[in-house]
This record gives sequence, structure tokens and C-alpha cells, in this order.
Amino acid sequence: MKTKKIKLESIKSSDGWAELAFSLKFDSFKNQHKHLDEDEIANKFDEEVISNYFKYGEYADLEIEFDENLNIVGGRILNKYKEIDFGFGSVDSAVKELKSHNELVCGSFNGKMLYSDIDDLDSAYKKIVGKTKAECDEEKRIWHEEYEEQQRKHKEAIPELTKEWTEKGKTILDEKYHELWAKCVPIRLEDLYQGMELKMCLDIILELNNNCTLDEAKTMIDGQNHSGASFGLVCSLVKSFCDRGDEFFNYVK
Repeated sequence: MKTKKIKLESIKSSDGWAELAFSLKFDSFKNQHKHLDEDEIANKFDEEVISNYFKYGEYADLEIEFDENLNIVGGRILNKYKEIDFGFGSVDSAVKELKSHNELVCGSFNGKMLYSDIDDLDSAYKKIVGKTKAECDEEKRIWHEEYEEQQRKHKEAIPELTKEWTEKGKTILDEKYHELWAKCVPIRLEDLYQGMELKMCLDIILELNNNCTLDEAKTMIDGQNHSGASFGLVCSLVKSFCDRGDEFFNYVK
């Protein structure tokens, strides 16, 4: 049988296309996204299914196949977009990639679908982080100013904090460690964690000096919410300033 395919572009149906998509695809889509609530599923379906096939939810490109008697024997709704992979990068780089293509493309960024003919920087930011790029930039500016101010205040406080932590150490550490502790304190105060590790190591050393078990000491350090780097730092400090430091260090490793 001889057949012929034709393509019809931008066929409008204001409600029909969306109704068609919901009736045929929504149930299976819903089953695949059971972790979302009803509103989230509907929004995601609109973004990933309806927008992917129907421009503005109203226009579809159709491919229809006819036989020799002009009967329709096949056809499909054409996907408007070629899907691309953004790889690793920022929202800005994803939008730049979208706009670099001469054909219609789309791509998923952090679970949100972006479209080359629909999205710009602001709409992409709104989809992904819930704010415009300008709002995000302003938040970053405020955060940076607050960070700089906190850093300035801490630096000004280092002389007083040095005295405070030096004296605190003397009340907990054996006397043979006092001189080294006094040298260590200002170094730690000027480093990344701004002396946070001083209190944590002293808390553990106090308990070790009072004959707590190694398991109890391990529970303490595990409860201090460390990163890998700060965990290693506190372990090293305990090892350096406590008679039981070596056995503690080996136990928690």
C-alpha cells in the first residue's frame, strides 16, 4: 500500500491538546512522581509534557500519514524540542547554552525543564531557585557584605579571644602543655574555623582527663557535627594536648 506523510505546523486547539495529554499521559506520569503532591505533579506535567509538545499549551506540529484513498492511517504529534544535556555548570551557563542553538532545544537543570524559545535568565532563575537573577545577585551581595563584616569583627577580637582561650586552656590542660597551647591559640583563631576547634578539643580533653571511656569521647566528637577537615583538626589537637591523645586518635580513626 502506498502512503504519504505530511507535516502540519502550529495547529491550534486552546484546550484540546492539554486535555488530550492529560487523558493519555497523566496517570502514568503521576505514578512516576508519587513523592510529589498534586499541585507539584500538575506543574511538573505542564513543564515536562505539555510544554514539550504544545507551544504555549495551544499549538501542535502534526505528522499525518495517508493512504491512496486519503484515509488517515497513521500520525503523531511532533516533539517541538531537541533535548540537550547542560552538563555541570550554573544557571547562567545553561541559559547561554540554550540560546546558542539555532533550532528549538530544551534541557533539564536541577529537575526543571528550560526551553530555548521561552526561557531567559530571569525565568530560568525563577524556575530553579524561585527568584530572579537580580534578586539572587542582591542576596549574594548582602551575604558578602555580612561575611566581610563578621570577618572584620572577628579579627578585631583576636587579641581578647587569645587571652580568653589561653586562660581557658590552662584550667583544663596539664601544665606541660601550657606553653605550646599559648602558641597554638592565635594561630587557630586566625585560621578558617576562627578558633571553633579550640572549644571542641578542650571539651573532649576535659572528659578524657576525668577518665571517660574512649567510646564516650568518640560519641562527643561524633556529636560535634564536623566536616572531614575539622574532624581531623580536632583529633590532632586532642592528640597534641592530652596524655590520652594518642589512644583517642587511634580509636576514633
